[in-house]
Amino acid sequence: MTGYHYRFAIRGYSLPLLYELSAYNPSPDLAFMNEEYDDGAPHFYFTSAHLDELSEPAQVWGRATQLLDMFHGIHVLATLAINSPFSTARPVLHSLYDLWEGKSREPVAPEIPTPLPYTAAVLCEPIHAVYQSGTMGRTLLLARTEPDVRTLLTQLGQELDLRTLYAIVDTLRYYDGTDFDERLTRAGISTKQYKRFTRTADNFTASGLLARHGPSNNEPPAKPMPLSEAQYLVKRLTRQYLTDRHGIQFLEPVVYKSTGGLLEDF
Repeated sequence: MTGYHYRFAIRGYSLPLLYELSAYNPSPDLAFMNEEYDDGAPHFYFTSAHLDELSEPAQVWGRATQLLDMFHGIHVLATLAINSPFSTARPVLHSLYDLWEGKSREPVAPEIPTPLPYTAAVLCEPIHAVYQSGTMGRTLLLARTEPDVRTLLTQLGQELDLRTLYAIVDTLRYYDGTDFDERLTRAGISTKQYKRFTRTADNFTASGLLARHGPSNNEPPAKPMPLSEAQYLVKRLTRQYLTDRHGIQFLEPVVYKSTGGLLEDF
């Protein structure tokens, strides 16, 4: 692993999940590492060969953040429940370390992500078949060439509040065009459900500071949509889009409601 130029300490995910991610390379575009110590807790790190060509810390932070967001986004989409390890916490990068120079780099504000957070030399390397067989690996590979997939995964990797969820719907409407209404039907989302979501997300009375707009004279929905239901709706719609447009197949769990929210069994 010392061939990488940079590594970040990573927090947010549970220790068992980080151990699992460190045991295998989930994508040719990124990697997780861990170091064990006899007298303390293990340290976990995130890295990518796509960072090697960069020299400015702001560029390294920006590209690493986007790559991790896309990784987190596809795993968030792979589960429809709010109690999965990927839905309950977002990963956070900190403590950038330059492995080639053997020193820490100063913390800086990440540079705005570029349209393509990749290095041409890495994209030219052969891709092992293991990365092309599963839903997560195939979708991350599609993000290399398909701007709609790249945008959706980056958005899904954010905090899924109402504003982010609506932005995802905006992305779907943009790329879907006139097919959007048909996509809703194929995803099993009724017009009533969709309007309840948009009215909840739009209305300040219904959603407060998380609403897309400030106070207005528009009436809030009689029953504002809970955030867990809004997340479920947008995930279903995004799954349908990726299946129809790119052939990505998602495992369909049995999702049911309980007093604790949405749960699922496979």
